[in-house]
Amino acid sequence: MRVTGQQSHQNRLREMLQGQERLEVARDRVSTGYKINRPSDAPGDISELLRTRSRMAELARRRDGIDSRMPEMKAGESALGDITAGLREARTLTLQAQNATASAEQRTVLADQVRRVRERLTHLTNTQVGGAYLFAGTDVEAPPFDAATPGSYA
Repeated sequence: MRVTGQQSHQNRLREMLQGQERLEVARDRVSTGYKINRPSDAPGDISELLRTRSRMAELARRRDGIDSRMPEMKAGESALGDITAGLREARTLTLQAQNATASAEQRTVLADQVRRVRERLTHLTNTQVGGAYLFAGTDVEAPPFDAATPGSYA
């Protein structure tokens, strides 16, 4: 088969148009930074891309949920640390009061210190963050511990 001048011209024109099309696709990829700009760019890969985007959105929602709860968690951790320190202090005071060499006056002073520790503990157990009581369970609007009746949980 003989190649005519017109066939040769058409082949070159077709190759130039294909080259321009490839160049435009490459320009789109470079300008957007995406390998896939339209579903037709990679029909086989689009389902994986959509699954990945869905996973990313789910992870972003989870991160936002965690970030929104961080203040409560930090306040709770701080309050629990202070409560632990208060309980240790009360234990130490109690052990000092049990000492056989402690006088009645010293025991009265120690009892007063234990009372102040108990008040501080009650205040800590009624810690609020954003108007909600941390240790109140589901009823975050009412204080969980009452100072009038020590050890009672509402």
